[in-house]
Amino acid sequence: MKTLQKLTKMISIKAQNTADGFTFFAKLTRIKLMQPNKFLTLTLLMLVSFMLQADNVLKDIDITPLPGGKVQITFKLEKKATKPISFTVDNPARIAFDFKETKNETNKRKHKIGVGYANSLYVLSSGGRTRAVINLSKMTSYQTYQTRVKGNKVYVTLSHGKTNFNMAKASLARTVIKTKYDVPGIKDIDFHRSESGAGKIIVNLKNGKAGVDIRKQGNRIIADFLNTTLPAVMERRLNVIDFATPVKSIDTFRQGNHVRMIITPMGKFEHVAYHARNQYIVEVKAVKKKQIRR
Repeated sequence: MKTLQKLTKMISIKAQNTADGFTFFAKLTRIKLMQPNKFLTLTLLMLVSFMLQADNVLKDIDITPLPGGKVQITFKLEKKATKPISFTVDNPARIAFDFKETKNETNKRKHKIGVGYANSLYVLSSGGRTRAVINLSKMTSYQTYQTRVKGNKVYVTLSHGKTNFNMAKASLARTVIKTKYDVPGIKDIDFHRSESGAGKIIVNLKNGKAGVDIRKQGNRIIADFLNTTLPAVMERRLNVIDFATPVKSIDTFRQGNHVRMIITPMGKFEHVAYHARNQYIVEVKAVKKKQIRR
């Protein structure tokens, strides 16, 4: 009986520290007439469930404007931070960061940015995960971001807009002295058909530093990998019509200091693009007639 009381006390402390504490106690009260052994077993299972939920907490967000149209967003967590998974959406223009197993305890849901093309930042939590979404007025070929982790903080530096002539010269000088290992590059391009029938283009990068400007242009999807290298053997067309997806072909070629990818779908389609570690993934899905009518 003493063990049962201790477990109940531990769970009550855990439940009070969660957003679902009230719901939890309501459920706990409804099972009080169970036999002691069954109650003890269920209590243990619920305790384990609570322990496996979000193991980190987002405590604060700081937004700092930087010279040259840049902005730095600092996410402060309770414990040691890990790099969040990030992805971009071109319509509406957004950059999202997923903090897995992290609870949100910031006071504000919406944060105003107002620097360059970055308008605002929204923070949402669901299922033990916290997502931070940067809303942009538009995606441009100058839109790049970098993510850095140090201790319990995650730093996201976002660059917006064209740089002036002097800054461009300085950037060019830095590019000249870089070694081939510092320059972002494409290693390989894979294509898969998802279980839902969507076409999935996976671009394997040397590192995750490549900035990407992706947009829909007519009946094609154009993706520009900025300041990125491409081996000559990979300048080619991939015919993927046999995979039975909305994607017909993928053309990849060098264009100055950039790499351009042209994805040609068939019929009506929609797409989403996102970064996942050292990969850039574009998913193309067919739009059904019922969806078009809506």
